Amino acid sequence: MRAPCLIFLSIILVGCASPSNPYDISYDRAEIARLSSDHFGKKEKELSEALRPVYRKYGSPYLFVSGQMSSVADPTLSRLYGSGRANYKLRPQEHTFWQIDGDSLAGHLRPMPAVHMVYDVTDIRTLKKPVQSVGSLNKKGKIFTLFERKMEGVIVVTVHQTADLPSEVTFDEIKFFEN
Repeated sequence: MRAPCLIFLSIILVGCASPSNPYDISYDRAEIARLSSDHFGKKEKELSEALRPVYRKYGSPYLFVSGQMSSVADPTLSRLYGSGRANYKLRPQEHTFWQIDGDSLAGHLRPMPAVHMVYDVTDIRTLKKPVQSVGSLNKKGKIFTLFERKMEGVIVVTVHQTADLPSEVTFDEIKFFEN
């Protein structure tokens, strides 16, 4: 009786440790690159390479938001507004809006693609408070720029194409709104 139980337990443990675990609710780097490369009109490999340092630092996010963002026709506001989908592995997608405040964001009226990777949160509706920048966490690359923000255990990494915004841009805080 003991041998069949041990065999059964080892099969379960191997299944849980497998990288293709169907119950893993986080997104690995290849998944984000595959799901977001068309959104940016870039190759999966380019996006995957840009995300490598973030995955080394934080691991895999539980959800990601993809959509378009732009500023408004008000030169006194240094703000971007966005609209897109919150993507979950084991739940249906849901629509969400976001607002990013920072520097040099006015006048960018053309919609630009963005992806937000969200760590330690499994429901976008819980992000009602702004997530603020802590220190200098921006990583500008040749193709993609990443902005990292952390607050009270929540990490949000925003990815956009470097060519869409000038180098003096900063993202100080982001907040999401329910549909």
